[in-house]
Amino acid sequence: YISLKFYQFFPVFIQNVIFWLIFWVSIGYFLVWGFKFSLNWIIFWSIFLLISMLLVFFSYTFIWLLAFYTEDIEAFRFIYWKLDMIFWGNILPLVFLPLAMQKIAYLSPFAYFGYTSWFVFTNFELQTFIKFVSVQGFWLLITIFSCILIYQNASKKLSINWW
Repeated sequence: YISLKFYQFFPVFIQNVIFWLIFWVSIGYFLVWGFKFSLNWIIFWSIFLLISMLLVFFSYTFIWLLAFYTEDIEAFRFIYWKLDMIFWGNILPLVFLPLAMQKIAYLSPFAYFGYTSWFVFTNFELQTFIKFVSVQGFWLLITIFSCILIYQNASKKLSINWW
């Protein structure tokens, strides 16, 4: 189930990244007159983006797997979506939030879905990259471990056609 969902999720993610990358690079080029490109920058940002994609996928998978335990996951999706909107930086960039909310956002996994990826993309510094990728890796391990536990527990209780 998880691998099926991954194969459904991955092409959509790549399509969105390509679209937004073209859009923001062209806008950024005209506004800032270029970016500092280097091979290290491209490699590090690609690693960061891949981990970000996996983090988003396993976070959604966690919500999807809750369907094994509840009749309707719409409430969980709604809460997740609202937290995602605030702490991903979709409504406002995180730097415009009050300091207390910024701290919460950077402790939550939501900031590491996309906001920090684009922050690293536009302003690459190795120290910032290491800081962000370590927190991102921590949340990735938490979500993977949670999904595995939920799936293993749910698959034991699942019965299809009384088998």
